[in-house]
Amino acid sequence: MSFNTGLSGLNAARADLDVTSNNIANANTTAFKGSTATFADVFSSTQGGGSDKAGSGVRLAQINQRFDQGNIEDSSSNLHLALNGNGFFTLEGETGMVYSRDGAFLLDDEGFLVNSAGLKVQAFPPVETQDSNASEVLFTNGVLSSVKVERSIGSPSATKNVDIAINFRADVEPTPIDLADATTLIDKNNQASFDYTNTITVFDSIGNPHSVSIFARRTGNNEYSAVAYLGDDQVDLGGLSTTPDGTGTDIENKGLFRLTFTPNGQLDSIEVDNGATPPGRVAISDPSTPFPIPGADSLELS
Repeated sequence: MSFNTGLSGLNAARADLDVTSNNIANANTTAFKGSTATFADVFSSTQGGGSDKAGSGVRLAQINQRFDQGNIEDSSSNLHLALNGNGFFTLEGETGMVYSRDGAFLLDDEGFLVNSAGLKVQAFPPVETQDSNASEVLFTNGVLSSVKVERSIGSPSATKNVDIAINFRADVEPTPIDLADATTLIDKNNQASFDYTNTITVFDSIGNPHSVSIFARRTGNNEYSAVAYLGDDQVDLGGLSTTPDGTGTDIENKGLFRLTFTPNGQLDSIEVDNGATPPGRVAISDPSTPFPIPGADSLELS
């Protein structure tokens, strides 16, 4: 009996190691839920018998799965989903419905949303409506159906408007711009001539991406000046023209615009040479001379 009692302890320790090893092995498995081994005494006599007898060891009572909320991580795929709280994803396979917390989905060759095993994600289909101005999408609560994503690609649409949230520093020593002195202008190739830069990706009428870069410098109290470039070409605002550099060579400076702020830091106006534009908005392409894009319509951004 003593040998069997000791052997039961070894078997229990092995079971505990098996559970722990499985938890460690699946540390990087998406949506894995760890387990805990629960053990129980083994008695050598029935209830009501003598209390002077030793027990018969230990046994594995149950392996319990822990359903604690895991960490939600960022993903580069817009098909990856995560559950925050209770619930399961419903999937359909050849043998019926399957429930899983793993939201690492992808599209199969037919456009169905599936998991890595090819099981199709199930959802209630949306209710068809003739109201194009409906504020919300309604779903049926009847029969689940497989989620399918149409792969057809619509016509490309050129970028028209760009909204930018900018926070300029107020502790930078201002350096005024003298339009008669080219050395005071903002030059994208001279990092010392600006103290802020930001690049935005825009798309032309055939879907090609282009980079619009903004370079700005504090030029006075509550004032910043900036220029914008589409690729390597300075954006022409139809305002300031060329500026003499003292050597007989004209410097392209058609895209300079000035941003003035209120004392509490709110944007007050954006001005170019030909007058003020509405606060918070400036057209970076003159409609009469828009930017030429090979193979696509000219870009007109604001």
